[in-house]
Amino acid sequence: MPYAVDFKTLKADILEKPLKSSLDITFINELKIVYDTEFTNSDRLKVDSVQLYLPQINYQVGLSYQLEELNDNFNPISYPLKDLGIDAKFIDDESLRVLLAEIYNIYENSIDGLTSTHDIKITFQESLDSGLYDEILSLYNLNREQLICKRQKDKTYHLEVELPKLTIELLAFFADVDLFKIIGKNWQPVFLEASLESRRVIKTSRGLIAINPLWIDGKLYEIGIRLRDAMNRFPVLSGRGLDNQCKVYQAETTKINIETEELATKLGLKSTSDIKANMSLLRKFDPVLFALYGCTDVLATDKLSEKHQELLDNIRGNFGLDTVEVKDTTGSNVAKFINDLYHKHFNPDNDKDRTKTIQKYKALGQAKSIQNAELNDFGIQPLRTVGGLLYTRCQRYPYIKGLLGDLDMSSCYATRLCSLTIFLGQPVITTYKEKKYKPTLREWLKFIKKNSPRDGWIVRVSGKLTEAINTIILSDLDFKPKQVKFKTVFDIDPGRKSINLFNAFKVSNKEAESTLLTKEIKFGLINADLWDCIKLLPKIWIDEYLDLLVDCAVFVPNEMICQSVDELEARKPFYPQEPIYESTNDKGCKINIKHYCQDNLCLAFPIGDYYQKLKSERSAYKKQGNPIQEVYKLFLNSGYGALACENLPVNNLLAANQITASPRATAWLMINALNGFQVITDGCTFNWKSVPVGLKFKDIIENNPDYLLDYQPAIESRLAKTEINQDWVEANFIQHLHDFYDVGKSHVPSNRYGYELKDELFKDNLGNDVKTTLFTEFYNTGSGNYCKGLDGQHILIDGTEYDFSEEFKKVKARSFKGSDSNLLNWYLDCLKNGYREPVIYSENQIIKFGEGNREAIKFLESGIDRLAHPMGFSRKVFKIMKLITRSQFLFQNEKQLRNFERVNQLGKLDNLSKNFLTYSFWKKIKLEDLEPYGVTELISSINYYNFAKAHTVGVGFELLAVNNSNSKSQTSIESVRNLITDSIKKGNEEFNSSLNLDRHLDSGNKFKLLFAALIVLRANEEYRLKTNLIESANEPTIVAVTPENICRFSELLSTPEFS
Repeated sequence: MPYAVDFKTLKADILEKPLKSSLDITFINELKIVYDTEFTNSDRLKVDSVQLYLPQINYQVGLSYQLEELNDNFNPISYPLKDLGIDAKFIDDESLRVLLAEIYNIYENSIDGLTSTHDIKITFQESLDSGLYDEILSLYNLNREQLICKRQKDKTYHLEVELPKLTIELLAFFADVDLFKIIGKNWQPVFLEASLESRRVIKTSRGLIAINPLWIDGKLYEIGIRLRDAMNRFPVLSGRGLDNQCKVYQAETTKINIETEELATKLGLKSTSDIKANMSLLRKFDPVLFALYGCTDVLATDKLSEKHQELLDNIRGNFGLDTVEVKDTTGSNVAKFINDLYHKHFNPDNDKDRTKTIQKYKALGQAKSIQNAELNDFGIQPLRTVGGLLYTRCQRYPYIKGLLGDLDMSSCYATRLCSLTIFLGQPVITTYKEKKYKPTLREWLKFIKKNSPRDGWIVRVSGKLTEAINTIILSDLDFKPKQVKFKTVFDIDPGRKSINLFNAFKVSNKEAESTLLTKEIKFGLINADLWDCIKLLPKIWIDEYLDLLVDCAVFVPNEMICQSVDELEARKPFYPQEPIYESTNDKGCKINIKHYCQDNLCLAFPIGDYYQKLKSERSAYKKQGNPIQEVYKLFLNSGYGALACENLPVNNLLAANQITASPRATAWLMINALNGFQVITDGCTFNWKSVPVGLKFKDIIENNPDYLLDYQPAIESRLAKTEINQDWVEANFIQHLHDFYDVGKSHVPSNRYGYELKDELFKDNLGNDVKTTLFTEFYNTGSGNYCKGLDGQHILIDGTEYDFSEEFKKVKARSFKGSDSNLLNWYLDCLKNGYREPVIYSENQIIKFGEGNREAIKFLESGIDRLAHPMGFSRKVFKIMKLITRSQFLFQNEKQLRNFERVNQLGKLDNLSKNFLTYSFWKKIKLEDLEPYGVTELISSINYYNFAKAHTVGVGFELLAVNNSNSKSQTSIESVRNLITDSIKKGNEEFNSSLNLDRHLDSGNKFKLLFAALIVLRANEEYRLKTNLIESANEPTIVAVTPENICRFSELLSTPEFS
């Protein structure tokens, strides 16, 4: 029997007999079961317990089914129902077969010989009324009304047993960890045969998960399972974890702290951090404490889920919207919010015809409609979303010292939404395939200024620049001059493999490959804000931009904009239904002329008005300390994502591109006006000592065009120390933008946003946390990889002088997640003092659903007969960090960039290990050779030579910083970056030869033991994971798979799930 945990008294006891329940379950249509597990992972993963909580049945009690209770028959539905006093039992397969066979036998006999569908229906009803079915119905406690003779599509009749329906909602917090650990072997086909799909959360892609009917209090119920996950509904920036979300949202919970020194000592563990990794020890030592600890998580998950619903109800209520069930992702909740605002704004009376019109015109602005528009030669490409501006002006400066700060636009995407109009309807899409027919940007802008509103157009351009240096227009390097559409299931490779139906029908679409090129623009997007910024450049540069050729234009004509559904319906008769007018020229050839049609009419939705209200209410709640402000913040920041995601019902790619293009424009203004050295989407990093106060942008560019490319430390701002703060930003920064660029209040990009300095938390010499917007050292290895530090200086913060020890924030690298002091120290030392060799670091990774499927297929195809599905298991991922990467540099054209990538990532450098780790090397290698690099064993059953051939490793261009001699001296990363930057500036398009790379390849020989150690660590970890999965396959509640579970997509094409 399980342990029953009383949440009111916080006591736990073994449940000697089922509790009593007076609940009449017939009044429940959906039953929530909250689940969680505790487990220990050593040589095999052992599920120590499954915690279940059914608040509708008994809100005061949680159940902890510990190891002894977890057998092949265990399931998370009937077991807890029974123990909470509900007479529940799944009907067995044989009884279900007998029931259906008997009923169908009677039915077939009664209609034997009948051909008329009318006669069949009449005969069935007569036999039912005569009591022919009563005996079998009585045996299963069914009544006559539950036998239904239904007409099928082919006009035949089919007999169905209609049971009352009960949906089981299985709710977890981060289901990837627990879902495949909660059901016994005999019930695992329930999950293995389900069509599961992961898109941030695991869900069923085709209806509910089917399971046998359930006897409840002597009555049969049809059961369908729905998967829910609370983790990603409203995640907070400070951490997605359950405890943190409960804290932020003030969800009531009773967390038990087990990480104490006393308990660690009693369990014989060295550290409190080892306790959660050894839950089996705690279960054996103190099963009551173990049960209390486990069950508080299911209670916390339920309370957090209730709080999510409460917060959503509040935010929707403030906008006069009806209550709806909270969805499992922020994007889905925001999409529903925006969709309902559409209807409230345009159809406050819920008129059915207006509802249909709104739905139709909303769909016309969506991705599927856009890509199929008449005479659109490029499919979805004209409106594929372009992200934020991301580049660096410190390609020559890996280490910068000064009085440094980060200045951000205040909520850039949310602020843009506050002034945005969304157009519901199909914009006009004009594409040009042949160069000779393409207009220039000059010609097109002349047209669009008179014919479309500021929020209503974007244009894509291409061409080369001779004088101008481009740091504002991103190219789409994935553009192809053909019709490219979003993929559907019909585009899936027939040979693609899956574990049964897991992600079998999932289709992922590639985003635009947005990249900054300084002398070439390929399918680059320009909107009104970006054009306003381009006009600030020298005239000869502007002319080069104006001479770029237009690939396509997307716009909403002024004459097609409607403010209401009634206006739209009134204007329909004045426009044709079809977008193409067919005609014949004087030579008898058919010509197609595109013109505005009814689909191009647009409803102008002022989302800015609603988001301004969101912003104001969030500010008020924030001042009150009300946790709902976090949800408002998410709604503000996630509006863009909802509009950009083709899988959400409000996707509107014209609006999404306006939201991202405008911050790109202002970020460009910021980095130049601050002489910043790095820009990331919503702001930039800069040196207060080098802000070009009092200087003019055009003067600087005329004297030094490379100002756009390189940070200029020689510029002096002459700002007093007392001015280096947020007060100066609020009082002077916008005016500084105006003065620097010679613009005024009418210049939209420089006046659209507010600005705020970003806080960082450092420790002073006394060990106290001090929040400061200042730091003094900046180390970088790319536009997104950097480290901030304080070097022991005295710093004035809010009038108080603080003395800081040398302290650094962790490496903020896209390739690195977590805090590793060895990596951090190595990173700083290499950039400041010189490069010696790479360092191996590791990350702990929980295997999620999609990755788990891929790993299962890989291992099963290697000859393993049976293993645990890897989802929810953990592993270490071993890496080495490259210090010279693509994002550190601004390339002139695509050819130059691609060559750099091939050499640095795909060529000799990335595969350097194969030059040195030969067969004879592996034959001679000894453990003591690799121990300095963290290797603790060499496993005799692993062929490291073969593994190394398939898993080569290497470094980047930092190899050029390695001295070929035996001297201990080294070359700086800065000198190598300068070498590459100079090569780029000269226009070199072959980095292997221009940098004499082949001469340096032998330097990699110094790293051969490190390379070997990295390969051994990776091979050992793969072996450990594989062994763990094999050994864990027999655990009763861990889902296991075999080679028979591997399917090719071609095998699924004819299945009912596909059709």
